[in-house]
Amino acid sequence: LARIEPDDGTLVVYAAREGTTADDGDGNNSPFARAFANRLVQPGLELTKLVGFVRRDVLSATNKGQEPYTYGSLPPEDFYFLPQP
Repeated sequence: LARIEPDDGTLVVYAAREGTTADDGDGNNSPFARAFANRLVQPGLELTKLVGFVRRDVLSATNKGQEPYTYGSLPPEDFYFLPQP
C-alpha cells in the first residue's frame, strides 16, 4: 500500500511495518485485528495508550514476528473511544 500523508489530528496505524507482512492468524481475525478489537472496548483507555497496548499484544502474539506501525500528528488533548464510566 502507498504511504498515507495524514492531516493534523490524524493517526495512521498499520498492522505491520513497511516492507513486512501481517500475519493472518489461525482464527477468524489476524493478531492485529484481534488485539485492536480487544483494546477498543476498554473504557478509559486513551488512544496513544491503546495503540501501545495493541503493538505489545501483536508482538507477543506473533513472537515478535509482526510489529504494528503508527504515525501521524495528534493534538495534545486526550482521545477516548470509550471514556471511563
